[in-house]
Amino acid sequence: MDNTTKDISKFQKLIEESNSILVVCHTGADPDALGSTIALKKILTEYYNKQNVIALGERIPASLAFIPGYNQIINGSILEILEKNAIDLLICLDFGQTHLASKTDSQQIQELLTKSGIPIVVIDHHPDVGQSLNPDIYLNLDPTSTSTNLHLIFHKNLKYPILPSVADHLLIGIIADTNRFKFKYGATSQASILRIAAELLDHSTMSIEEISNTLERFELASLQYLPIFIKNITFLEDTFVYTSLSEEEITESELDKTKLGSAASYFANIILTMVDNAKRGFIIYPHLLEEDTYTVRFRSCDPNYPVDEYAIKLGAGGHKQSAAARVKARNKEEAIAQVLKVITD
Repeated sequence: MDNTTKDISKFQKLIEESNSILVVCHTGADPDALGSTIALKKILTEYYNKQNVIALGERIPASLAFIPGYNQIINGSILEILEKNAIDLLICLDFGQTHLASKTDSQQIQELLTKSGIPIVVIDHHPDVGQSLNPDIYLNLDPTSTSTNLHLIFHKNLKYPILPSVADHLLIGIIADTNRFKFKYGATSQASILRIAAELLDHSTMSIEEISNTLERFELASLQYLPIFIKNITFLEDTFVYTSLSEEEITESELDKTKLGSAASYFANIILTMVDNAKRGFIIYPHLLEEDTYTVRFRSCDPNYPVDEYAIKLGAGGHKQSAAARVKARNKEEAIAQVLKVITD
């Protein structure tokens, strides 16, 4: 029995022995995080007959309300739930770093978990660099999405049948995190994920086109950020591009601050590496909930031009073609200078 099989068996045993399970996705959930959270709650209640499963995330975007089951997930404080409930198993989806659990309470959450000794299971598809949750079990069987990992754990390894609603939510996560199967996460990932998607489609109530069109719809308030990002495009070199946004530019253009995250994600994933000869680059913008903090998103359209090394140097991480970090800076120019120093050193 290999280590992965042993860990899955240990995970199964923890589920069976638990009375109160908390399933958590990272703060500001994306479709993979939310889809896998809804799917896992269904798995735990249907396959294991668990009646006390709490599923939540902090700051779940209202823009994801189109996902079936959105209202089944609590949009609230993880710390508060941990303090008020006798949780005996914590399952973290799509993240392994404490600061990704909460924008405001991560330190208190870490202290509570350390003191309580609650078993922690992390199911993730990101490299475990910088992981701070210190889980009892860490499951990362596939790099493409957390949804893929749930499929491999419960359907392929544990042999549970695929429920239609679970298939729907796993496909939402997979299609989102592969950008409709375009992103490449290693030499064999694309062929593997297409086989998995085909298997899920046999049980799903939704088509790839239906899911993709829903995921790719965009609010006008978010699109209004794009002209500024385009105007600020700068080439570091022929194949390396970056752009930026300051809080002053947001205010001057009277933009809706709640739409910044989705606008930045769209620009980074869809537009950034489509400009001229760009193969990789980054987008940097204010982290509006933390003073003097900027978010930087790195993207690459070619595995020969990795970007994860830059995020790692900034104390965070990600995939070779998609990574992110935060930098402390008083203004946009300082933030850009920090990132460029990491890239050019």
